[in-house]
Amino acid sequence: LLQAGHAAWTSRSGYSYPVGGGAPGEAQWTWDLCHLMASRLAASGVESVIVGQWYNLPAPPEATDEYALAIMCHYDAAVYSPPTGCFADRWVNETELEAADAFVRIWSETYPVATGISLHNERRNAKTTFYYAYSAVKLAPAVLLEHGCGSPVPVPPHPAGGDSKYLHDHIDVVASVNCAAIIAYLRERGLLPIEEDMAKIAELQGQIDQLNGVNTEL
Repeated sequence: LLQAGHAAWTSRSGYSYPVGGGAPGEAQWTWDLCHLMASRLAASGVESVIVGQWYNLPAPPEATDEYALAIMCHYDAAVYSPPTGCFADRWVNETELEAADAFVRIWSETYPVATGISLHNERRNAKTTFYYAYSAVKLAPAVLLEHGCGSPVPVPPHPAGGDSKYLHDHIDVVASVNCAAIIAYLRERGLLPIEEDMAKIAELQGQIDQLNGVNTEL
C-alpha cells in the first residue's frame, strides 16, 4: 500500500477527497512519487495500490485490504534549523513491530546515503508515531517516510526547504531508492524470492571478497 500524503484521492471505489494540508507542494509531490514507485515495483513483480489522504474521514476500502507493507510518503516543511533532513517512523501501537522496524532500518541505512539527505531520527514526533492512517491498515507493518525538508517556497518565518531542489529535481531517484528498500525488505522477510541471477551475483561477490582477502594477506 502506498499512501500519497496529503494528496487528493480518487480510487476505483469512487471516493474523492480534497487535498489535505501538508507542506507547500507536498501533496502533488507525494502523488507523483507514489505513481513512480508503483511502476517500478510492478517491473519487479510487486503489486501495489495507491491511496491519498483521508484525515478525519472514513478510510478508503483499499486502505483496509491485506498488504505485506504500507508506506506513507511525506516531506517536511522547512521548520527545522538547518532546514534539511529525513527520517522514518512507525506507529507506536504497531502490532508487527519487528517487521516495521526492519523496514525502517533498511530505509534509514540506504536513503540518506543515496540522496545525501542526512538522517534525523530525533525529529520523530507525535504526528509521526500516532499518524492517523496507521490504524486503518490491516495485517501489514506501516511506516511513514519524511523524505526531507521539501517546501519549494518559504513558510514564514522559515525559509524554503534545503532539500527542495533535490527532492523535486530528482524525484525519480527517490522513487528508485524507496523501491529498492521495499524489495530488500520483502526479500529479507521471505515475501519475495531472491532471483537466481541475484543469488549468482552474491556468490560471485563472495568469491571476489575471498580472493581480495587472500591478496591482502599475501
